Amino acid sequence: MTPRSPAELVACARECRGLERRALLRTCYGVDFPEETFVALDLDPDKATSNLLPWVLVRPDFAPSPAWLELWERVFAHDPLLVPLDRKWDDFLCYRLDELAVGRTTVFSVDDHELGPQPTERVGESYLAVHHARAVNAAAHAEAEWRSPYNQGAGSIDREEVDWRHSVVAQYETLLRELEQRMIVARTV
Repeated sequence: MTPRSPAELVACARECRGLERRALLRTCYGVDFPEETFVALDLDPDKATSNLLPWVLVRPDFAPSPAWLELWERVFAHDPLLVPLDRKWDDFLCYRLDELAVGRTTVFSVDDHELGPQPTERVGESYLAVHHARAVNAAAHAEAEWRSPYNQGAGSIDREEVDWRHSVVAQYETLLRELEQRMIVARTV
C-alpha cells in the first residue's frame, strides 16, 4: 500500500469512473473501506455535497477546487497515511490507511492550523461513533445552556436549537442502526 497524493487520487478516480463505489475507493486507496463509509454516503445528506476525500471521489460529477486540493495536500504532507473524512471548524477527522489495511475503523483528529510535527490524536473507534458522541455532547451542552438562568439576551439558546441538536443525535443513531443491520446481513451471507 503506497499512499497516493490528493492529485493522484483525483486522477485515479477519473480513470475509474464507472466502477462501483467500493471498487473505486479500493483501487484509488489500495485498501477496503469499512461499511460505515457507505452507510454515511447512502444516508447522510452532508456527504452528498462534502468537499473532503473520499466522499468527493465517488461522486460522478466531482470537480475539486484548487483550494480544496491545496487543503488535502496539506493533510497529505502532514501524514500521507491520513484519509480526511470530515472537517469541523479546524479539526479534521481521518482514517489512516494502515489501520484500514488491517480492518480497523479507528478515527484520528488533526488540527488544520497545526499541520506539522504535532502527533495525530486518536479520537474513537469509528467515524459514526465519533460523530454520535460529539452530537450527544453538543445536545447535552445546548440543553444545559437552555435551562441555565443566565440564558438570556444575545447569544442565548432557544428550544428550537436544543431540539435541532437532539435531531442530529437521532440522525446518527439511525446511521448506527443501519450500519448494525448491514453488518448482520453481511455475516449471514
